[in-house]
Amino acid sequence: MADSDPNELSVYDFIFNDFLTQQKGEQLVSSSMFNKIFIMGNRVPKELIDQIADNPQKIEDMLTANIPLFQTSISKRYWVTQNRGFDKVNVDIYGAICLADDRHLLDCLIAHGNIINGADKYTLRQVAEGCGLQDVAWEFTDLNYIDKPMLNRGIYFHISVKDLFKALGLKAAKKNRETILKRLRRLSIMKLVLSPVSGETVLTQGKTGFSFVDEKFFSLLDKSKIRNGIFSSDTYTDLIVNVSGYYVQSLKKDGAISRKRLKNHYVNLVGKNCIEDFYKSLEEHKREFLHGRELSFFINLYIDNKMSLFGINRNHKYKQIMQQIAESEQKLINHFNMTLEPIIDHKNKIKDYKLIYLGRMSNQ
Repeated sequence: MADSDPNELSVYDFIFNDFLTQQKGEQLVSSSMFNKIFIMGNRVPKELIDQIADNPQKIEDMLTANIPLFQTSISKRYWVTQNRGFDKVNVDIYGAICLADDRHLLDCLIAHGNIINGADKYTLRQVAEGCGLQDVAWEFTDLNYIDKPMLNRGIYFHISVKDLFKALGLKAAKKNRETILKRLRRLSIMKLVLSPVSGETVLTQGKTGFSFVDEKFFSLLDKSKIRNGIFSSDTYTDLIVNVSGYYVQSLKKDGAISRKRLKNHYVNLVGKNCIEDFYKSLEEHKREFLHGRELSFFINLYIDNKMSLFGINRNHKYKQIMQQIAESEQKLINHFNMTLEPIIDHKNKIKDYKLIYLGRMSNQ
């Protein structure tokens, strides 16, 4: 039997999303553990910038990673019942603070993307071929990486920008291509250092650090996908991103939304003010738990769970979410099989809503 060609691509290493959805549609792709650290708002908070702007020593310490940008802790009630050996995780955040929009990009990348197994066996050029790219403009890519073996850590995902735009509810525009790259850079720059805590004891042996995605991600231009043949050096049609293996593994125990559900429903749940981030917070609860409880309870729970509001007016954010959910009640019906029952005050005005569960949907 002849030896196999080391340059030959294995079809088993390139797992396309349609197959993933069919075979692993129930696999969890969105984290319920790390939602706390993705802050509300669509830009880096001014309050955080102001806190360090007038302190040169603090800026230097943060840039050299001597001190974190922010510290918080994460706890889940089920950790104790699952006997994980800890009941809380302290989190030190270095490099950048990420936004709810960044989180949704990461979720969509995992849910809608193709997986590349054993990527370290291949070069970037071979990976592009295996992902079906036909005519890559390599002149726009860092020459040092084209024929260099891929990293042997993390999990590589490939996604076309067309599919990603659809998932994120964005139009195919240059500005939005730039926005996606900014979100990926924040995800790559932010480093989390996790320290599990049992009681009052910090378990140093369980300490770990990671970034959601590797700093070297690739935006590639497949010229065969450009209909009018007009492009520039900043045009790209596909992304190849290395996602932290630690993060992907954590989804098995601390995930809340399946691949099938995120693909089927969240393309229609995205909206202004990152409202999809609130919808994701509802996914952490069984529908039977949501049933009959006030919408205000879950909005407050969502806001309280964020590590900081960073200067956002709480009352304004509360009213904003309440209004958006009420105005989009049909989305609750279509995607959660829930409706709203108005709660009327003594002045005959709506002061709140009860969430009413209508029964299980077949495609949840």
